[in-house]
Amino acid sequence: MEDVELISTLNNLEECFELFGIEYRADEVSGKRVAILRQFADNIERYPQPEFVHYQKAFVKAYYSVLKGKHLPLAPSRCGSCTVCSTD
Repeated sequence: MEDVELISTLNNLEECFELFGIEYRADEVSGKRVAILRQFADNIERYPQPEFVHYQKAFVKAYYSVLKGKHLPLAPSRCGSCTVCSTD
């Protein structure tokens, strides 16, 4: 999966943000934002394509929580109905 390779290498932050559907703005990219991107990227290969959409939504939710000054989440939000949520 080309997207997995892209996000795992984190060579191009703009493309990584695009993969998750978030507008990339250089003035908003700080250590915390890169940390959350890296945290989610590190786990992305574990999930089959249909569940990537859920994972993507969890990333966006966590990303905007960080933008609002909240702590970096330790894991994606859980819905309880897919392997993304049932896998530790």
